[in-house]
Amino acid sequence: MHSSIRRCLGAIAFVALALGAWHAGAAPVADSFATSGSGAYTAPAVLNGQNPGIPNFSGAWSGSTQFSVITTGLNSSAVTYEKGGAAELVGTSSDAAQNVSRSVTVPSSSTYYMSFMVIRGNATSITPGSYALIGFGNGVQPNTETTNSTVQGLYVGYVQTADSGGTNYNDYGSLIIRTRQDIGGTEENVDTIMVDGEGNSTYETNYFVVAKLQVNTSGSNDTLEYWVNPTSIASDSAMSSSALVTNTITVNTIGSSADLSKLMLAEQSYAATIDFDEPRIATNLTDLAAATPTPEPSTVGLVLLAAGLLGRHRKWHRMY
Repeated sequence: MHSSIRRCLGAIAFVALALGAWHAGAAPVADSFATSGSGAYTAPAVLNGQNPGIPNFSGAWSGSTQFSVITTGLNSSAVTYEKGGAAELVGTSSDAAQNVSRSVTVPSSSTYYMSFMVIRGNATSITPGSYALIGFGNGVQPNTETTNSTVQGLYVGYVQTADSGGTNYNDYGSLIIRTRQDIGGTEENVDTIMVDGEGNSTYETNYFVVAKLQVNTSGSNDTLEYWVNPTSIASDSAMSSSALVTNTITVNTIGSSADLSKLMLAEQSYAATIDFDEPRIATNLTDLAAATPTPEPSTVGLVLLAAGLLGRHRKWHRMY
């Protein structure tokens, strides 16, 4: 083989290695409701109709005008990707079931990690069954359905309930995950309580919820593991050892990535101010925690070196 060809192939190999290192990480599908920088929202302003340029999202937010964008975001000590800004609901007890959503493209996988940040302000009344949620789903309003539910996806937020006797209204907002589950052969929407909301126990507490959904591609039952306020998301075990709450449940909540094609905020009759922030979804935990990847200095060096070798080859070829 001619020496010039060998030099060219070597340079191409360098480029391939460099680009492989550059793209080794993948950014999650994520929305920070940022109010400055690339993909910024207008704030304070209604969320409905806004169409910021965010990778993997398409079309404008569409639906209820009850949700707005505010400039103050939520945060967690476990991550560093927060950008400021959040979505906010100011609900009333007379609100009909409503939502606002935006289309999103989620990769196909048998494993999904999702995370959300939520905080509840003062609730002025208690309406048992009222809810305020954020999640990735199929676009169906995630009401409380006890038969033949068509809701798919996963939603995190708050629900108000009475006690077991149905008379003592002291729950201003339990932190829950709402999923579809097979209960005795019937598809129902089930609320898994992560933090009981009796009294003011969830008032003005910033919750960071991470969920891992393992899809049973050959059957109907999927496995969902969740963690509340982990201080490290380096691994599943790190979350389990540092979380306020963790548990594993059986769900029947998606059939394919198409069932996660809408990022939705939903509410019914919840008389409170509730903020939602940093919805994310990825196919592994490393990507979930990642910011938009940028090349490391060593990778940049490889790219420049490869480019230099190719340039020298082209110059040598012209001369000889």
